Amino acid sequence: MNKFIVQTEGTTTEFIDRLSAEKYALENDVSIDQIGQIEYVTASLDNDSIFYQTIDAGYPVPNTTCSLALYDDDRATFSTMLILVNESLELGQMTTDTQVSIKCLNDQILYMSALEFKILITKYGFYYKALWDKKNSA
Repeated sequence: MNKFIVQTEGTTTEFIDRLSAEKYALENDVSIDQIGQIEYVTASLDNDSIFYQTIDAGYPVPNTTCSLALYDDDRATFSTMLILVNESLELGQMTTDTQVSIKCLNDQILYMSALEFKILITKYGFYYKALWDKKNSA
C-alpha cells in the first residue's frame, strides 16, 4: 500500500490515495511526494501544534489588516489596559468616545473609541478561550 504525503513548513499530512493528496496540494499550493509502504504513521497536526500556530498568527482584527498578539505577555497587557479603561470610565476620567490606541503584530497602531476597544478586547478574549478549549478538548 502506498501513502502520499504533503509537506508544508514542518507539517506532514498523510493521504491514503493520490487524488486526495493532489486536491489538498492544489488547494494549499504545496508539493506532493509519493512514499512506499511505511511502518510508522506520521501524525497530522495535533491540537497543540494548531494552537501554537494560531497563537503565532495572532487575533485577526475584523475589518483591518491588523492582528493582535496572543502570547501570555500580550494578553496580560491587554487585560491590564481593559481594566484601566473600565476604571477610567467608571470614575468619569474618560467617556466611551475617548480615543485609545493599541499596537498590532505588524507594528501598525489602531485607534478606536474606548467602547470599540472594550468590544474588541472582549472578542479577543473569547477568541483565545475558544483556541484554549479546542487545544484541551479530547
